Order: sequence, then structure tokens, then C-alpha cells
Amino acid sequence: RQMAALFTSAAQLLTDRNVLYPNRASILWRASGQLSKAKELYDNILPKYAQILKAYEPELQTLYSEAADICIELGMHANALGYALKALELCKKDILSDSEACAHSYDSVGSIYAAMGSYQTALEYQLMALQTRQDIPYIDRLKLASSYENVGNTHLLLGDYRLALASQNQ
Repeated sequence: RQMAALFTSAAQLLTDRNVLYPNRASILWRASGQLSKAKELYDNILPKYAQILKAYEPELQTLYSEAADICIELGMHANALGYALKALELCKKDILSDSEACAHSYDSVGSIYAAMGSYQTALEYQLMALQTRQDIPYIDRLKLASSYENVGNTHLLLGDYRLALASQNQ
């Protein structure tokens, strides 16, 4: 209880100071159990940061991804989809972008569509995440396995048990 109060105080202090590091304030809001405050923080700062960080899009892409994750935790799938698509757009636009960050963005968009019941669209994004991860020379095998699992789960939701099993066995 005292720890939550401490996190809340620190998060409020960071938020009040126009947030130099929004992800730090967001972590504190999340730790204090106040996801809606973390979402509100991103809602307020992302338009400003979009103007400031035009030249450094990987950082902006990360902020949009974090905002999407918070919205997913809150069950606000439409908001999450907007943020995740923006992160993916930035990732695809930047030729020097981290491939794993792009794969994460594809996965996030796919997961959101799956949560909204659009399984075919979810599968398309999850397959793009899988392909992106397969093309990374030194990929973390757990992330690759996660992509196979996501594809398999979506095949299962679509009722294609043969493809679900094949994907899970990868």
C-alpha cells in the first residue's frame, strides 16, 4: 500500500513536470495500479512528441507501442489498434528501423484484431510478424516461437486445426 502511494507520488511528479521521459512515468502509473492515468499521460503527450520527435521516429514508435500496450490492458481495443497501427506505420517508414520492433508492431496489431474477433486480419499481421522474425539473422528463439504460437492460436480460432497444429509444432 505504501509502495503504491510512493509510485503514485513519483508518477504525478514526473507528469507535472511535462514528462521528459514518459515511459518512466507510465511505468510508475502502471506499478501503482493506475492504468487509466498512464493512458491519459500518453493521450496528452503523444501529439506533442509527434511534433518534437519527427527526426527520431524509433523513439516515437516505441511510445506508440507502449500506449497500445496500456490500452490493451485496459480492454480498449479500438484505441490500442490506433496506437499500434501508428507504431507500425513509423516502423515501416524508417528503413533503419529495428526489425524486431517491426515484428512486435505486427504482432501487436494482429493480437488486437484477434481480440476484436477479426481473426483473418489478425492472421495476416501475425504472419507478417513471423516472416519478419524469420528474416532476422540472430533472432531470439523465444520471440520466434511466440510468433508461431500466435499464428497457431489464430488458426485454431478460425477452425483450421491442421494448420494450428502445424504452426504449434514449429
